[in-house]
Formats: sequence, C-alpha cells, structure tokens
Amino acid sequence: MENLLKDMGKRIFDRRKQLNMTQETLAELAHVTPQTISTAELGQKAMRPDTILKVCVALNISSEYLLRGII
Repeated sequence: MENLLKDMGKRIFDRRKQLNMTQETLAELAHVTPQTISTAELGQKAMRPDTILKVCVALNISSEYLLRGII
C-alpha cells in the first residue's frame, strides 16, 4: 500500500507542476485543504474516494491514471 500511495503522490505532484499550479491552488479547486494535497503528494496518507475524484477533476486526469498510472 505504501508504494501505491507514493506512486499516486508522484502523479499528483507531476501533474500539478505540469499545470504550473501550487498546492494551495489545487486544494482550492478540489475543495480540500492544502495539507490534504501535501500529505497525498508525500504518500503519507490515503485519500478518501470522494477526495480522489475531486483531485482528478481539478487536475483533469482520470482516476485510473491517478490510481494505477494507466492513461
């Protein structure tokens, strides 16, 4: 599970940087706290399913990409 969380965090980080977005901006767009984004990017804590969907929408990525790295 730890590798899954770290891989998801890296995908969030990479996509956020690709969009030139700060953690605060992503948090605002996803209606979550900046700390939620930070802990997700660091792979420290699993996100709830509804939070995963909000982050995917904010980053314009699929949940399958976020969870499994499949485009």
